[in-house]
Amino acid sequence: MSKVDGYYKNPKIRIPLPDTVQKTEKILRAAGYGSKVDEFELSMNRAAERAAPEAKGLFVDAIKQMNFTDAKKILNGRENEATLYFKDKTSPRLREIGKPIVRKAMGEVGVTSPIKTWSNRPVPYPLRGPSLLIWINT
Repeated sequence: MSKVDGYYKNPKIRIPLPDTVQKTEKILRAAGYGSKVDEFELSMNRAAERAAPEAKGLFVDAIKQMNFTDAKKILNGRENEATLYFKDKTSPRLREIGKPIVRKAMGEVGVTSPIKTWSNRPVPYPLRGPSLLIWINT
């Protein structure tokens, strides 16, 4: 996941455009912003690729903490039981340590550049101003 296109070219983990952009994607493309939409989505995925190595330790710790009951539940439970286990064991800490890592990586790969460009031009209402910058920082 931390290699180039580890997220972007993997449909199972690719990070999609935020809902606010998805709702206006056709309009943006028709208005000539298609390359900026593509650039934004790619840069979000590049940021995730850069942040992935930092998260690895959390998953290793979750595996080390797994007990027999957890393993049995994963094997005999719902189809997504392993995902639920890792979500339960890693989500709070991922959010805590992940935000600054992702923010830094997003700055390095230029995630906010297309947004700043959109913010300074007349574009469809959901993308005007800092709305996507707020989304990135939450």
